Parts: sequence; structure tokens; C-alpha cells
Amino acid sequence: MDAIGKIKQLFIYKSEKGLKPYGTKIDWQPDIYNLIENLFLPIHYPNGGYVLIDKYGNYLIQRGEYCYSEAFINDLNFFMK
Repeated sequence: MDAIGKIKQLFIYKSEKGLKPYGTKIDWQPDIYNLIENLFLPIHYPNGGYVLIDKYGNYLIQRGEYCYSEAFINDLNFFMK
């Protein structure tokens, strides 16, 4: 896969439940004081999601199930411009 600009990727979790299958390949960080959840996802979401934030503070949110998809790559490319 080609790199898309200079990005900082963080993997943040609300609960350790469900992280075990990922092993130690991902450096998960806890959402201390539910900061990410309260700022970007105040309505309860069932699982997985992502928030893309640019250097200007603009953001794009995908709630619920996520996966590597062409739609995600298109959103990322558009957002990074």
C-alpha cells in the first residue's frame, strides 16, 4: 500500500474487551477519561469506528463497523487534500 501523506495513526479503545484477537501487533491506547468518545462520539455506538482529524482541526467520523475499503481510502484521500 502506498503512504498517504504524513499521518499519525493512533488506535484508541474504550474497553479492553475484544482487543485480545489483535495480539501485540497494534499499540492500543486507552481513551483516558473517555475524551475521544465524549468529543466525537457522544451517542453510544455499537463497536469500532474512526475519527480523521486534519492539522486544522477539521474531522470526519465513521461510527460503527469499519473495515479497509475503497470508500474509506477515497474519504481519506479527499480529507487529506
